[in-house]
Amino acid sequence: MAWFKRKDEKIKERDKKSIPDGLWEKCPSCNEILYRQELEKNHSVCRHCEHHFRVSSRLYFDILLDNGTPPCDLEATPIPDLSPSEMKSIQDIYANKVLGIVESSGQAPSMEEMDEIKESVSQELRFSILQEAQNRADRMKLKISDQFAEGGWAECFNDFI
Repeated sequence: MAWFKRKDEKIKERDKKSIPDGLWEKCPSCNEILYRQELEKNHSVCRHCEHHFRVSSRLYFDILLDNGTPPCDLEATPIPDLSPSEMKSIQDIYANKVLGIVESSGQAPSMEEMDEIKESVSQELRFSILQEAQNRADRMKLKISDQFAEGGWAECFNDFI
């Protein structure tokens, strides 16, 4: 049964190229082959089917045994829209300013002036809301940093949630 063996010894079989272990990961859910570094950038979640891979013990210990960084960076975020009560207060302030202009000058302001007044009132209210949010964030940072120094940041963080 020599029909499956090579008769000609001049032909050499090519060596398989070796691929380092741990470079690729196969998703058990969708069978997609994923590059390990890309998977780590995506926090161990498959980009195709969103399967969550198990994290390594080293990463899990790093998450649990925090090495001195605060749990999050608290910054005041911009307010996308104003609530109806805030819109009502803007309308009241706007109406009072327009009435003040009418009483002082004796005539109604132009449409451009009214638009400018409305925008300035809205910006002032947004600024005051953002300032208040920044003050709250600063107080939270201070309390969390104090608690973190004492070793109990989780209790402090739960107070604000």
